[in-house]
Amino acid sequence: MSWFHFTKQERLKAQIATRREQAEIVRKHLRRREFYALNPRILTEALADATELPYTFEEYFAEAAPQHFRKAADLEVQLWTTLREGRDTKDFSDDAYEALQIRMSVVVTALIDLLTMEEEMTFSPLVAHYLQLIDSLRSYAKRGQA
Repeated sequence: MSWFHFTKQERLKAQIATRREQAEIVRKHLRRREFYALNPRILTEALADATELPYTFEEYFAEAAPQHFRKAADLEVQLWTTLREGRDTKDFSDDAYEALQIRMSVVVTALIDLLTMEEEMTFSPLVAHYLQLIDSLRSYAKRGQA
């Protein structure tokens, strides 16, 4: 008999992987120069899910989310918010749109790297290592924020 279930770590990782896939959709829209055509619901849902990450961790494991998870979640919320605000920009001039595309490409690249790291963090005991990587991604992402 087979049991089809996932551990709490696997469920948490799957939720993060779903958001990474959403970020990949955003990246594809940016690469095709179709950022304004992106369904804003993708950004809104991902932002809501990212906001819940520390609480989901606490519910699953009955303990506070570790510092590196909280810090990663804060940065993830910030990056999804930047993408949503960029998507909601109403300046459609060619130059402004091109500049927006470039800035948002930097942000989504940092976001995908962060989400990949969050997936790894669910199964890794390392803390200081991930805190350093999160700080590096935060610095990189600032290049794309207005």
